[in-house]
Amino acid sequence: MGRVKHTLDELVGGEKLTEKRVAELVEKVYEDGYNEREQEKFDRARSAFQQVIQNLRPFDESEDNEEFENLIKSIEVIPQCFEDDYRKCLDERQFFEAMRYFATISFVQEMKLLRQNGLNFHKHETGYGRTFHYPVVFTRYDEELGLLVDEIENRGIIID
Repeated sequence: MGRVKHTLDELVGGEKLTEKRVAELVEKVYEDGYNEREQEKFDRARSAFQQVIQNLRPFDESEDNEEFENLIKSIEVIPQCFEDDYRKCLDERQFFEAMRYFATISFVQEMKLLRQNGLNFHKHETGYGRTFHYPVVFTRYDEELGLLVDEIENRGIIID
């Protein structure tokens, strides 16, 4: 059973998620530990993080600082399925409403999507003379799970 499905099975309908309840869910869903793939990803991330931390020096502008920033850096993107709604909000000057269409992805996810042509930068010129530039992701979006960055959509076909 997948982690997300297991988590959803543990939730009680309409349940309020408190910090305590989230901790309980994590304990329950991961009670048997990581599977082999998850453990490998965790070990790689931990190793990279430890290496960067060991090499950090206060007020040092070395390349290691850039690697550390890449571990935590993220960008805001528009899922393609919401692009028309986003543009409409821009046209109507509903900027706060437009912000609700953004999703956050990590720097690593951004690089992966760029390599796989799953991310593109678009431009929208409004009728009142403003131009907006924004990144659009071509990945599947699930109403319950959100942006599924590992499922790139290409002409209706999901490339996994």
